[in-house]
Amino acid sequence: MIIIISTMTLQLRPEINNKEVTFKWLGLKNNYNLYIDDNSDFTSPLIQKVNRKPYKINLEPGIWYWKLDNNVPSKFTINSIVSVKRNKDSITNDGNVPIKIKSKLTGFVVLNPNESEEVGGYANVTAEHA
Repeated sequence: MIIIISTMTLQLRPEINNKEVTFKWLGLKNNYNLYIDDNSDFTSPLIQKVNRKPYKINLEPGIWYWKLDNNVPSKFTINSIVSVKRNKDSITNDGNVPIKIKSKLTGFVVLNPNESEEVGGYANVTAEHA
């Protein structure tokens, strides 16, 4: 009987925090190419050499695929988060996707994540996914 023991153990799913994705490896003994793409055919992948250290990358919301060298690909999803913060007379986009706000002071304005806009003290402010 022959028993083959893999020289590496991979994390089955990357850790996702907002738009930051962390890949962690256990027992990785060599350097490998990590391929990340937004399509399962890997026609335009991001390619990164990885070793035993965690690798972090910021990606846009959507469905993503990853693999090491010629291994079987896996997929993960980064969810869209629409969130706003109101601070006195301003609104901040606290999510991870652009939002469109409307107020009597500004009219329509698109805010990217972490951007703020002065909207005045008006209660009549609306926000939606841009």
